[in-house]
Amino acid sequence: MFVVWLSLLSWSTPASAMPDGLYARLDAKDPPPVIEVAPGDRKSVPPVPADKQGAIRYAITRDVQVDLAATAQWQVLPDGRELGFVRILAPTATNLSLSFSRASLTDGSRMWLEAANGTHALPRPITGDQASGGELYTPLVSTDEVVVAIERAAGASLPILELTGIHVGVRKFGHL
Repeated sequence: MFVVWLSLLSWSTPASAMPDGLYARLDAKDPPPVIEVAPGDRKSVPPVPADKQGAIRYAITRDVQVDLAATAQWQVLPDGRELGFVRILAPTATNLSLSFSRASLTDGSRMWLEAANGTHALPRPITGDQASGGELYTPLVSTDEVVVAIERAAGASLPILELTGIHVGVRKFGHL
């Protein structure tokens, strides 16, 4: 298992594809926490098992154990909703995706994933329809640094987001 550490890195607030101007809510003087994992490169890709010869590996999974909702930096909006932000960084990755052992976005909670530089984002938020208490695997985001934004309704409990894997892309994967 790889060690996960939280650090504060320089932060900018690019234009965002996320609705409601979520990036505008980020405070450059008080950046959100960062989960950083070891970078990936083609040399570090494990060998293909003998029964799967010819298969091409596109990513390396970095095992982590992080309660994403508890780690997030939360802000209260004027209407009482709360937004939590976490950044995930894997230097030199071509893309990132996340896996959760348990994910429950209830009470109208939503989650967005977007490249920190604003160049690529999931087209729709992840909602309770996709995350109702079981495992969750997110689509790829073309970046080596992703911002995870979590929205919850006023007075709602923290969503359950047990992050257990960060999939670090080592090769481009088609057109994203």
